[in-house]
Amino acid sequence: MLQDMELWSNIRRLLDRGMSKRHAVKHFNLNFRTIDKISKNVAPGTYQRPPRADTKLTPFLSFIEGYLEEDTNSHRKQRHTKKRIFERLRDEQGYTGIYRSVCKALEKMATKKKTLYMPLAHPPGEAQFDFGFADAVIGGVLQKVAYAAISLPYSNVRYIQAFPKECIETLQESLVRFFRFLGGVPSKITFDNSKVNTKKILYPGVSDGQEGALLQGERSDYAIVGSERRETSDTNEEESFDVGCLGS
Repeated sequence: MLQDMELWSNIRRLLDRGMSKRHAVKHFNLNFRTIDKISKNVAPGTYQRPPRADTKLTPFLSFIEGYLEEDTNSHRKQRHTKKRIFERLRDEQGYTGIYRSVCKALEKMATKKKTLYMPLAHPPGEAQFDFGFADAVIGGVLQKVAYAAISLPYSNVRYIQAFPKECIETLQESLVRFFRFLGGVPSKITFDNSKVNTKKILYPGVSDGQEGALLQGERSDYAIVGSERRETSDTNEEESFDVGCLGS
């Protein structure tokens, strides 16, 4: 069964725009039953592959980080190559794993260190979404509420909704209400890095940039074109990812 959410959403979007199921079968090289199931379901099944066990490289990750730290004060041509790091792990630390595992670990570390820059200019139709908290008097009792703040920076349109708490249900409900308020769907929405729409939190304030199942389902339901995942930086800058949507 197809589990690729990106491909699933893309197929649903093309079917929604008029592509026939038989054409989709040929275009994506999938059988008709799979295409038919995609057309009738917002998301694939909930099966998840069990996490892989720790590899031989896990105890040596701190050494790799140390080598990379040494490189910060070295000339570019004197820095460690992937092969050199592998050789040092093997010869100096007793690593018995394969070279490819070291390469994958280095690629993952490099991705996490990419600096995020939030756009300061916003074309028409782009929106920003964020959850905040405030005190409110309800029935004469002071209570803490969560509010979903959605804005269109170009036109300075703001839409605020208060909820009892920040959770999956309130995120979904606030988006649906906002789309109805607009009478359409923004061309792009920038979400903040919250535990609701982010798949995994690595440490406070920083995630791995992967969207959660809810947002994937929302994208499929509203025929959203795709997402651009933004990795974290070493600073305290806000992390987000953008999703481009089909209008109305």
